Amino acid sequence: MIFDQLGTRPDFAFPRYKVAIYCDGNYWHGGIIHLGQDFRKMKEGPRKESIKKIMKKDAKQHHILWKNGWTPLRFWQTDIEKNSKWVIEQIRKNLFDEEYIKKREEQRKENYGDN
Repeated sequence: MIFDQLGTRPDFAFPRYKVAIYCDGNYWHGGIIHLGQDFRKMKEGPRKESIKKIMKKDAKQHHILWKNGWTPLRFWQTDIEKNSKWVIEQIRKNLFDEEYIKKREEQRKENYGDN
């Protein structure tokens, strides 16, 4: 499966629908704005470098999955905790809403051509 190539596993995967779900912690995945902090103002050092590395890895995973016909869904910890109805709706649309899926796939085709 593609996740072996990426060296990571999503928190949830639906291979039949080619949807991968990642639940990203606010701090380590670079969403510290949700914690009332500004990443740009964070002190340089090993911790900031680790966060940058994770953010870069996340972006690469997202691109590879999307390019290979998978739909990666990433949700911030804050959204899962405070806006769970919205998170569930995004998952539902990407798994079961045929009109939404059709538009998503047209967008993928425009960006990457036929896979």
